[in-house]
Order: sequence, then structure tokens, then C-alpha cells
Amino acid sequence: MDDRGRLPVAVTVAGSDSGGGAGIEADLRVFARLGVFGACALTAVTVQNTMGVYEIHPIPPHIVRRQLEAIFEDLEVSAVKTGMLFSREIIAEVVAFFEKHRVPLVVDPVFRAGGGESLLREDAKDVLIQELIPLATVVTPNIPEAEGIAGLRIESVDDMTEAAKRIAELGAEVVVVKGGHLPRDEAVDVIYHKGSVQHHSRRRVGYTLHGSGCTFSAAIASLIALGNRPLQAVKRAEKLMDKALEASVPVGKKRVPVNSLVW
Repeated sequence: MDDRGRLPVAVTVAGSDSGGGAGIEADLRVFARLGVFGACALTAVTVQNTMGVYEIHPIPPHIVRRQLEAIFEDLEVSAVKTGMLFSREIIAEVVAFFEKHRVPLVVDPVFRAGGGESLLREDAKDVLIQELIPLATVVTPNIPEAEGIAGLRIESVDDMTEAAKRIAELGAEVVVVKGGHLPRDEAVDVIYHKGSVQHHSRRRVGYTLHGSGCTFSAAIASLIALGNRPLQAVKRAEKLMDKALEASVPVGKKRVPVNSLVW
């Protein structure tokens, strides 16, 4: 081995988006832009583009595990993020692996695509909530996901705070409830960390986004891999998202992918 040093390594455990705007493709793009070497464990192949998700073909659960084993036996991993996990069997494999390999874990609890298509089977939600989230360092649900995890209806920023508190009680160090679904002039994210609450507000863009959750969670994982503490990583990722959202431009016929290429 030479003395040139090592790049920090982050891993994404997620599905592939054939349109390139979300999933593994968006995550690896973020890792590269932020100077992190990206590895991936693929959970599903999707047939999708900016107009929608047309087919989902899950990877056999033991192959998801084998991908992780291959990564960890060779690379020194500094952070991991999870995205689309699809089934309880895949989640069970991911949980079993990270119970043994404890690294900073950013969980984006993906329930549905931006177009509304389900990316998580209904019978998998309890496994994600009860077994994966307790392993997480950071959890980044949007409002519908936070409602499902916390078990309450969210109609205000105060409700978002209560949901974040409940999710943190499952074990996560930092919880970010993303406020894009709340009808307000500005989108407000609630950041909950060890009993303290901070807000991050941004003006709404005039188009429907694609891959924002993937991009945000991948940025957090990258920043943790680069040595930032979890709360610091979240706050820096929020500022990066402000820039990426403002710079997003259409590449297809419908939803607009988040432009992390401006970082």
C-alpha cells in the first residue's frame, strides 16, 4: 500500500432509478460531488423516469447481504445511508448486517416515490420502524412517512416536532422531519436532536421535485463520512439542498431532478 492516503467511503443501500434522478444513481452522484468514494448495495431495479415508476424488480435478499459483505470485507466504510428497501425480507437482512457492523447509519424511510407509487410493501413497515430505525444515527422522513412512523396526524410544525420526538425515542440521534408536504408559504424542516429543536426554512420552488429525499440523505451520509458530527452534517446538508433546489432544471417531461451537480 502506498502513502497517498485514503478517500472516505460511504455506502448507499437502495434501489436503482433507470431515469437517473433518484435512488442509487442520485446517491452516487452526491457522494462524488462531495469528495466521497461511493459503494452501493442494490435492493431493487426499477423501471422509472420523471413521469413515474412502472415496474419494480427486487434483488434477492441474500444478494443484498452479499453485496454488503463484499463491501465491508474490502473497504473501510465511514457512513451508510439506506433508501428504498422494498420488502421485510430485505430489511431483515440489512438489520442483521448492521447489528454486527455498527457504522453511522442515515435512514431515509422511503415509503413512496414522489409520484405516489409505493416503494415499500405494507407488511415491511413494522420491520423498518421497529428494527431498522433503532439502529439509525439520523432519520429523514417526510411528513407522510413521519405520520406512519410516529402514529399521529401532522397538520402543523408543532405536530412535526412531536413526530420527530417520537421517532427519536426509537433510538436515532438526529431526526429531520421534512416539511415539503405541509401547505405553507415556506417549506420548514424540523431538526430534533437530544431534546432540542431547530427549524430550517426555504422558499418553495415552482415545480415538482424528483430525488430530493435521496439527495438530502446522501449528502448527510457524505458529510458524516468526511468527519462531521451528525447534527453538523444535517445542518450543512440543509444548506447544500437550498442551493441544489434553486439550481434544478428539467431533464424530462415531468418531475425535476434535484441538481447536486452545482455543489
